[in-house]
Amino acid sequence: MASLEEVQEALREEQAARQELEEALHKAAKYGQELLTQVQEQERTIQEYKDKEVDVTPQSQASPMMGRRSSRVGGRRSVTVANYPGENKRKGVGFALPGNTGDSDDEDGRLRPSLQRRPRGASSGKTVMVEDLMQHNQSLEDELTQLRQQLQEGESEDDDEEDEEEEDQWQGAPRPSRKSKKASENVMEEEERGRELQELKGRVEELQREQKELQAAHLQRIKELEADLETKKHETEELKLAEQAARTSAASSENRNKVLLEKFEMVQEEHDKTEKQLQLAKAKERDLEFQLEEQALRGKARSGRKWMPTACEEALRSAAGTSLADEFEGMGMLEEGSEDGDGGEEVSQAEAQESPESQESQASALRRELEEAQAAAARQAKDLEAAAAAAGLPDASDGLDAPGGTEAEANKEVSQALQLELAAAKAEAAKEREASQQALAAAKAADEEAAELRKKLEALQAEASKEVSQALQLELEAAKAEAAKEREASQQALAAAKAADAEAAELRKKLEVSQALQLELDAAKAEAAKEREASQQALAAGKAADAAAADLRKQLEAIQADAGSGAAAQAEAQKEVQALHSKLQASEASQAEALTRLSELGQKLEAAAEVSPELAQAKAQLQAALAENSQLKEEIKTQATADGESAPETESFWNKVMGAIACARTPPKGAAGTRVTFENREPVRLAIPNE
Repeated sequence: MASLEEVQEALREEQAARQELEEALHKAAKYGQELLTQVQEQERTIQEYKDKEVDVTPQSQASPMMGRRSSRVGGRRSVTVANYPGENKRKGVGFALPGNTGDSDDEDGRLRPSLQRRPRGASSGKTVMVEDLMQHNQSLEDELTQLRQQLQEGESEDDDEEDEEEEDQWQGAPRPSRKSKKASENVMEEEERGRELQELKGRVEELQREQKELQAAHLQRIKELEADLETKKHETEELKLAEQAARTSAASSENRNKVLLEKFEMVQEEHDKTEKQLQLAKAKERDLEFQLEEQALRGKARSGRKWMPTACEEALRSAAGTSLADEFEGMGMLEEGSEDGDGGEEVSQAEAQESPESQESQASALRRELEEAQAAAARQAKDLEAAAAAAGLPDASDGLDAPGGTEAEANKEVSQALQLELAAAKAEAAKEREASQQALAAAKAADEEAAELRKKLEALQAEASKEVSQALQLELEAAKAEAAKEREASQQALAAAKAADAEAAELRKKLEVSQALQLELDAAKAEAAKEREASQQALAAGKAADAAAADLRKQLEAIQADAGSGAAAQAEAQKEVQALHSKLQASEASQAEALTRLSELGQKLEAAAEVSPELAQAKAQLQAALAENSQLKEEIKTQATADGESAPETESFWNKVMGAIACARTPPKGAAGTRVTFENREPVRLAIPNE
């Protein structure tokens, strides 16, 4: 955020500098227009002077001596010189400066546009620079007034000297000439101007050095930004690789979790299968026990039917029927439940885990019922014997003694047979009892063994399930922890990627803003270049005006050398020369103002150059985020070459400006090819010979 605020502040400063630069360019354009108008006025004045020269030349050739005498007299009597800017006039010999006589008010307004001070209300929209220019113009006017006064004094002295020289010439006695004070003042002014020119050249060189230093710093900053871009690219690549590694590790952990879950499901299925097999074994065990008990009861029933009568058999059946029916009903319900539950799948957990003690209690109950049935059968047998005795049936011994022994013997045989059958039935019942007891003991042993096996199996299953569940739980927790770590790493990588994207978007916005500002700056530079061209044209026009002034000086010297020129033409030509001289001074002042304005423009360009590194930084960062390194290097190279080419253009511009100033300050050459300076330039002397 700090960098964004700095960039915004830099943009605001650049906008303010751009506005100031635009204002300065507008002012420079206005100044160029003023220079053009001044040049046009100078050209018009020069043309008017040429026309007047053409008109004056025939008169001067017609009567040179008479015209000179009359013009001198007329000039001495009619020409008045007024102190600028007042209205006080005095009689004297000399020539009037433009703007001093009452007849040349229009010419003063036309020839001196830069010396007129504008009203205060018209400059309400101007800046401080315009007020400074007005003050400078006022100071120049004051200095010009002083110079005119000194010039008038020097002219009066020169007139006196000319009169004396002419008198000496007429009398034949030569007199030594005296130097003018104006020459020394002009030499001092020329020296001051030379010093100012040297200072301006040093300032220009200093500005050029600062510009080169700024360009070098700009290139160094670009290189640093390029290195930062490379490091950021490496960091983003590392983040991408870390993100990919985190994603692959997360996928592998998810695959491991899936495999562990599948293994856990397989173990659960095996555990369910073992439980079902155990329940089926328990159901088969119960079926075997019931079958053994049923066989024992059936054997007992068969043994009872052999010797018991029908009533005894019915009583035995009625006595044993309840328990057998109940057992058969329970066994049938169990079988139905096992069939409906697909092999005992829906048997309750309490019946599946029935203890051997309950089975022993059931066996003992069956044993008691069997004993009770045997006791009831014995009681019925005794009752039958008693009933037979009461009916008068004889014993076997009684049948031998009594008559009718055949029937007795038969009954005895029947009773013996019954006794034998009863003994055989008892023996068979005892055998069956023993077999049933053995079967019960074997079943009990099998139950105990099955219970032990069940306990061992349950213990093994519990231990195995516990170990498996613990192992699975540990693996699951480890996988969850690893997945959480990888998820955090991936989230961090995603956050870093999002931050990088946000930074790239921000840099993209900065680059767009910097590009827009760069375009505006280029447009401002183009306008400044146009204004520079206009100022160069104005300087060229000033040079042309200087050349025209030099020509006028030459023509004036030729006119002065001509003995037949008239005094009025000389006075008018001197007026024109002084007007041109004032215009040259005004043009020099305007050129100085233009130089100051150009220096201000250079300072503003330096301020814009100070803002440009921040813009270039944002531009380089965004270009680095969007383009490849090679493209960025090419753009940097092209930008460096463009900056390298722009420096010579600026240097050539300043060189042109300094050359134009030097040409404007250089005095023209004389008629014989020698350079005319203020030191060797003789003042214009107007004198009338003594009649």
